[in-house]
Amino acid sequence: MSRFKLRIYLKIFITSFLISLFISASAADIRVLLSNTSSSAKITSNKGMIIYDLSGKKGVKVIAFREGTVKYSRKKIEVYVNGKTYREDGLIFKPEKGGQIHFNNKYYRGVIMTIPSETPDKFYVINVIGLEEYLLGVLAEEIPHTWHIEALKAQAVAARTYAYEKILNNSPKSKYDVLATDMSQVYGGMNSERESTTKAVNETKGLIMTYKDKPIAAFFHSTCGGATDDAATVWGKNFPYLRRVTCNYCKPSPHYEWSYTIDIDKLEDILDNKGYDIGYIKKIALVGKSDAGRIKDIQITGSKKTVNISSNNFRIMVGAKNMKSTNFKATLKNRKLYLNGNGFGHGIGMCQWGAKGMAEHGYKYTEILHQYYKNIKITHLK
Repeated sequence: MSRFKLRIYLKIFITSFLISLFISASAADIRVLLSNTSSSAKITSNKGMIIYDLSGKKGVKVIAFREGTVKYSRKKIEVYVNGKTYREDGLIFKPEKGGQIHFNNKYYRGVIMTIPSETPDKFYVINVIGLEEYLLGVLAEEIPHTWHIEALKAQAVAARTYAYEKILNNSPKSKYDVLATDMSQVYGGMNSERESTTKAVNETKGLIMTYKDKPIAAFFHSTCGGATDDAATVWGKNFPYLRRVTCNYCKPSPHYEWSYTIDIDKLEDILDNKGYDIGYIKKIALVGKSDAGRIKDIQITGSKKTVNISSNNFRIMVGAKNMKSTNFKATLKNRKLYLNGNGFGHGIGMCQWGAKGMAEHGYKYTEILHQYYKNIKITHLK
């Protein structure tokens, strides 16, 4: 058995042990963190549910739509249901056959697991679900479901690869694999499922991208603005498959060109709050540029001192939806900073608007993926 396959099997065993009695555990199960909270959580099911302890030996049956109110108390997970309180090290909420779990105004496939958080006095609400079912709730959140099917299929393979790489490479001690937010991939459960994106997931079932027989880190972004960038240039980490690629298909994107203006007074406040005590801003200069036009650092000269801030960090500071990319020009005038740029996102991996354009020009999803991810293979999960 290869070291790679052995690692997969060990990961499967570790991540599925506690839930093996409740869903069919395999390499394609994923744990999605829905909440990390200190307040109570209300969980129901449209067909009724059974609440188990982590061993699966104790179970409490709950009729349809009757709430289980969960909270963390004295290092235990408590649920109040059927007029009684049950306290365990953790609880698993399994819907009756044909049902789904309801939490925080959304329905979820699979099961819900509640366990103590790594943060004191909080607990995790985790959706444990098959990878393919997880993707059904991801795709329409990450790409418009009305887009061409070949673009949707390219996104499905990228999203599956991204998730599987996380499952495989997370620490065995990790209690979840991905977040449900854009810090991982946005996941909306069943509420986010659409017919077109479901079709895209089903027609690419089990397909992932690999490099040297390992799943790649399949990053993607909205709009590259003319060219994606080399990950080593932007992040300082080399990914042989994330190279600069010229893109001629994303010009129709509403984010291809953008502008943003920020008052210097506001920028000074932001810098102060982030620990940059530079005084009054006197000058702003752009330092370093990648082949794709992305700025490396922003040098800000103040009345007290001069600092260099990476363009990625600066973008986060002023708001990633305001300063849409690090491919920009800057003008300081009349106590205002004028930013004008191209693209939306980090610019690494697949350009989603580029994928849309390629699909509309007749390219298949496999061709789209090979365009944006270099030296990769598209293979089936074993």
